[in-house]
Amino acid sequence: MYFEGDSWIAFEDDLVFSLVEGFRTGRSEVMISLDSVEHLFDYLAMSLIEPKSGTRRPVAWFDEEGMCFFPSNHSDGMGLTASLKSCDVDDDGLHYMLLCRIIMGNMEEMQSGNQFCPRQENFDSAVDNLEKPKCYMIWSSQTKANIYPEFVISFKLAPYIRGSYGA
Repeated sequence: MYFEGDSWIAFEDDLVFSLVEGFRTGRSEVMISLDSVEHLFDYLAMSLIEPKSGTRRPVAWFDEEGMCFFPSNHSDGMGLTASLKSCDVDDDGLHYMLLCRIIMGNMEEMQSGNQFCPRQENFDSAVDNLEKPKCYMIWSSQTKANIYPEFVISFKLAPYIRGSYGA
């Protein structure tokens, strides 16, 4: 799915097949045609990028077990996001990213972007909007109980991608 306007739009089935195949073969990005316009689908940044204009749109997906993955643009506290800037990089340019399973538990709606703790003790996490969340937050008191490391991903960026991320 990709975000356009104020809603998430599903990719066509044939495009989903192509995206899944690219992911399974270990690619960090693939070029796709969407509405007759070429786009770069960046798996690492969870973005759909139109190279000519530089326009970026967030993407989300559901895995084979039905788990959903939506990007987060929250920068306070422990916002849940995947970012190249947060990856460790070794001397050979190999990036490492830790993927975790997150249990959101009892969620509250954030009152502002500067909320750093729950309003009441019974909340484990917060979202920007309870009905259509785009931003997810785990309160620091819940990190050991609600965040489970599952995978370490290692990858190298294609040379033309490295420059655009400063990596």
